[in-house]
Parts: sequence; C-alpha cells; structure tokens
Amino acid sequence: MEFVGLRRERSARESATNRGGIHRLQALDSRVHTQYREDLRSTAHLISTIIRCLHFIFLACIPWAGDYKIDTCASGADTRLAILDGCAPGSNVLATNDDYCGLSSSITGAMAAGQVIYAVVGGTSPGAALPVPLTITVTAPPPPPSPECAAAIVATFGSNYFDNASATLNQPILAGTLATTIYKSSWFSFTPSVTGMYTFVTCGSVNDTKLAIGTVCPGVGLVFSAFAYNDDSCACLSGCGVALFSSSLNPTNTGVPLTQELVAGTMYKILVGGYSAPTLPTSGDLVIDGPPQTPVCPGDYNGDQVRDGADLATLLSAWGTPDGDITGDGLTDGTDLTTLLSGWGPCPL
Repeated sequence: MEFVGLRRERSARESATNRGGIHRLQALDSRVHTQYREDLRSTAHLISTIIRCLHFIFLACIPWAGDYKIDTCASGADTRLAILDGCAPGSNVLATNDDYCGLSSSITGAMAAGQVIYAVVGGTSPGAALPVPLTITVTAPPPPPSPECAAAIVATFGSNYFDNASATLNQPILAGTLATTIYKSSWFSFTPSVTGMYTFVTCGSVNDTKLAIGTVCPGVGLVFSAFAYNDDSCACLSGCGVALFSSSLNPTNTGVPLTQELVAGTMYKILVGGYSAPTLPTSGDLVIDGPPQTPVCPGDYNGDQVRDGADLATLLSAWGTPDGDITGDGLTDGTDLTTLLSGWGPCPL
C-alpha cells in the first residue's frame, strides 16, 4: 500500500507507543472496547467494518483497487489516525496522520483489491475523551466498469445487428425514477460526430426487446444509470403477435423518453436486450438516426474536426480498452495510434 500526500510521524514503534497518539498497540484488546458499529459497510462496500472505543478500530477488505480515503473530518474531534497491516502487537504501521482537517485526521492511499487493512483512531493524549460514536468516513474510488460494458460493440450511424442468444448478463438499470432490468443484454457504444437529436430503434426485431442509453458503464454488479429507456413502441418481425413489443428511444417514447441532444465526441452506452428472464432470445437491427454525420475523420474523438493533442490524450487514456478503438479490432493499441498520427491535423472536408 502506498499512501500519498501525507507526512509520516517518526517510526512505527514511536508512533504507536511513545507519543500517546494511538497509544500502545498492546492496549488494543477487546477487553477495553465497549462500542460496536457497522454503519460504514454500505458507504465503502467493505466486507467487514468494526469500530470500537476506547480506541476505535475497523478492519477493511478492499473490494477493488484504487485510491481510498479514510478520515475523521466529519467528527470535528481532535484525533490521530493510523493504517496498519495487522492488529497484533508488532504489526507494521503503513501511514499515520494527526491534523489534516482542523484537528481531525485523514489518510489517502492506493490500495489493492483484496488487501486487508486495519485503521486505528485515537486521541492526542492518554486521557483524551473522544465522542461516542465517532464519525469515520471511508471514500472509495469508482468501481471498475462492467467487463461487458467495457467491451461494448462500437455502433455506427445507421443499422447495427444484434443477437443476444448467447448473452447471459441481466443488467439492472435506473432511468430517472424508473427501475427495471434488461435481460440477456448486449452493449453498444456510439459516438456522434454532430450534436443533435437522435433516435435509437429495434423495430422489426425477433421477439420482445428493451432499450436504454446512458454515458457511464456501471460497475460490476451495479445499476446502469440511463437517461432514456423504452420497452414497447413498435412492431416485432416475429415472436410478439400483433403487440408493439419492439423498442424505440425518441422524444415521445413511453418509459423515459429521449429528450436531450447527444453531444458530438461524447461516447454513449446503449443497452439492448429482452423483456424478462424466460423471454426467447432477441435479435434484429439497432438503427441509429439523427442529423447527417460529418465525413469520417478517424481519431477525431472530440468532433472538433482536427486531430491534435486532445485526441491523442483521449486515445492514450483509453489504451488497452475498446473505448478508443479506431480500426475496429476492439482494442485501443498501436495500430490506432498510427492511424491517428498519420492523419494528424485538420480533418478532410
């Protein structure tokens, strides 16, 4: 674990024993602890959280890698904070902090998925009185994106074939206040080259579909936040009888209509799938319509009609993922970089 932007206080032994900060590690015994809480669990999705006083201790199993922040700022109390790799006498102190937000404490550091840490909070003197309960805040980084969404098929303006016969993802979504699930779902990404109003339809599909659009991939097992959603709008090719069970996103669709413009250069995530778990596999064409698109300019990610440093930064930030793929091979890599650099400068008219 590497903690950044923090001063370290003497050695681990001095921090834990000689300065009265977190007192002696040997004193961290269940016989002196009286208050138990588990209210940080939902805050940071931690597997186990235990806060105790006289000293406050909590155990955290990190769910995904990234920079985590642990602080007592909301408590307003005069605290000292330490992160340890264990709870037994002689455990290593990985980082400490005294006064960060006023007299309260804060530690931020990069942590690995599955890493177990122990955070210890105490006063600044052996007789310090801390509030009970003491507010400790754990701020987790965004979770990694769903691998299915991260590997979304790049959709083009016009017709895009889909078939969810082999799909297994049942993706929960939230569109406004409407919560539902799209079953056996498939992901597309679409980046318009012109700002304007667009429509997305699966009309003429085989069997019953659902359709949603948003901007951010959900984390693994989490809800997709969509700004438009539709279930039933138009006729199927087969499997629906005479019912209008295919889907359409437009300014007047039922569910949550698509009333906002799409912005040129912004990547949107589109989810298409079936109505329910027992529903037969769906297939057909996802048809994207809207304002006429500008001439193709590979590598002009932001749609400003010039390939420059901003586009290079976008490509490099997407390196190793499908998000910056230019060549259509599903990966942002050296071939995409070559394509961008070979067309450097203004896009052709």
